[in-house]
Amino acid sequence: MDALDVYGDQLFGRRIRLRVLLWAHTQKEAFNQSEASKGVDYSSSGEVAKELERLVRLGMLRKFGRPSRVGPQNYLRVEHPGWAIAVAARTAVRAGLTDEHDDGRGDDDGAVRLQDVRRDDRG
Repeated sequence: MDALDVYGDQLFGRRIRLRVLLWAHTQKEAFNQSEASKGVDYSSSGEVAKELERLVRLGMLRKFGRPSRVGPQNYLRVEHPGWAIAVAARTAVRAGLTDEHDDGRGDDDGAVRLQDVRRDDRG
């Protein structure tokens, strides 16, 4: 598993949840459910739709279109403090994971370590 999948699974409960969050964060214009599925490279658009709905309920996306349930469901990213979570998660994923914790069981409680974090006690 790559860092994106590990963070998605361990921190967000589902690998696809983090993928959808990060993809939606990059969208500057309206998009629909099938575009999101392609954007996160996930075959089940229904599962992607569930994650998009979570973002709608949190107020991070606005849903529109489909007045008579015909045509694609459209979404638009709106300004929301929750997007700071996406920024932090993207930074963590880019930093990657360390291997020093891996005992082969995949159930470590210290799966991600920040290297060389120091506290300045000169205060």
